[in-house]
Amino acid sequence: MNKKYFIHFTWIVTLIMLIFTGLCLVDGVSIFLPFFTYITAMILYVLPMSFIGSKEAELVCIELENESGKIKQIEQIITQKMKREIIIDNVTEKKYCKKNKYDRWLTNDIILKISKDKLYIYVPKIYERYFTIISKKAEIEEQ
Repeated sequence: MNKKYFIHFTWIVTLIMLIFTGLCLVDGVSIFLPFFTYITAMILYVLPMSFIGSKEAELVCIELENESGKIKQIEQIITQKMKREIIIDNVTEKKYCKKNKYDRWLTNDIILKISKDKLYIYVPKIYERYFTIISKKAEIEEQ
């Protein structure tokens, strides 16, 4: 499980529970209820969401043929649909990350490695479908 997602979802629950505890203190209600709710929220929300988020954020490698125009098509998907900006732009490698610092910390970078005949895209699992569509289109065009 990715620690970043655990921290992210824990902060969400903690902020909500601090507000809830403050309201309980103002009303004179026992603090046991917010504490019990906090523990329950950690078990029922934070742990499953952290697990799901970290599984979706795992990097997968997609291998594509290096054809003319394909790099531009890939860059367009990464910059427009995934809202990433380029941070490393070499002949053999391009690296994309989120624009916001918090998003950059939370998410994995997308890496495009370029060789003579192949393109290797390291992308979070949740975005894999965009690039499998490109590879399927290329297979259909070859037939």
